[in-house]
Amino acid sequence: MKTISFILPVYNVENYLKETFYSIYSQTDERCEIILIDDGSTDASPAIVDELGRLDNVKIMHKENGGPSLARNIGLSMAEGKYVTFVDSDDRLAKGSVKRLLNLIDSAGIDIDLIFMQAIKFYPDGTSERIGDGITCSGIRNKTKAQLVEYIASRPKFPGSACTKVYLKDFLVKNGILFPDDGMLSEDLGFARDCIMLAERYAVLDSPYYEYRQRNNSRSSSSNVKAVTSILKFIRETLRKYPVTMERMYNFNVVSFCAYEYSVCLLNYALLEKEEKSKLKKDMDRYKWVLSCSKTKYGRIINIMVRFLGVDLTAKCVKYVYMKRK
Repeated sequence: MKTISFILPVYNVENYLKETFYSIYSQTDERCEIILIDDGSTDASPAIVDELGRLDNVKIMHKENGGPSLARNIGLSMAEGKYVTFVDSDDRLAKGSVKRLLNLIDSAGIDIDLIFMQAIKFYPDGTSERIGDGITCSGIRNKTKAQLVEYIASRPKFPGSACTKVYLKDFLVKNGILFPDDGMLSEDLGFARDCIMLAERYAVLDSPYYEYRQRNNSRSSSSNVKAVTSILKFIRETLRKYPVTMERMYNFNVVSFCAYEYSVCLLNYALLEKEEKSKLKKDMDRYKWVLSCSKTKYGRIINIMVRFLGVDLTAKCVKYVYMKRK
């Protein structure tokens, strides 16, 4: 059995794929494997995948385009690693991070369901910034499950990325945790939420690991609609799957996860055309109450703004601040 399987869905990333691949491969040994799932790419990516597939401890598969969720799920079914992790094929791993991860796993002495990793964004001009979810070793040490979920809910942002975590494969299989195959954006959110809520043993690698590539692409109106729809779906599903009861009061903190994502949703909503907004306004109003459950300063400010200004005007304010920062 391998120790770690790195799963990479590949779709039209001919300009970045080798950089991403070798940022992992150059750090690995016989305990690791890399799985490349070509998701029906139409550029030179399939040929690059075939070339990389000739290397040791690399598995490849070509399939018709079905989206990153399906590609990740297929990669998970192919994985021989005790642990699995996901890497988007235009990002990269920090130097030395794989060795630090292996050392953490070896020294733990127990199987860890979920390992939180640190991440940065890096830009075309060479600058970078930390993602800043604020999860630390000291923050999770010696906490009960309820305390831990509350701690995560109090972080500056919901750690909703699938790529900034490492998972015990048996934990995922036992709990039937897969990525949703519905073609929506934000497919990571429900996956990350379920892992956080169902895991019993956590750890943190409190050193650089994941590096997100930031491109200068502008988003289309249709992708903004999809982003809003996806986040509203995540909120609706979360409220259904994790109802707050007297026996499970810490589920209240899951609503705080929703509060953060709703605040993100406001920016995408502000970028929509008037007709598109009108179609989504009812659900934006329906779920605005989740902001009242936020445990962060930013979330509380947005909640006050929505209460007094309404969804549309608050969204305009969020958009204005965002544009000023660009």
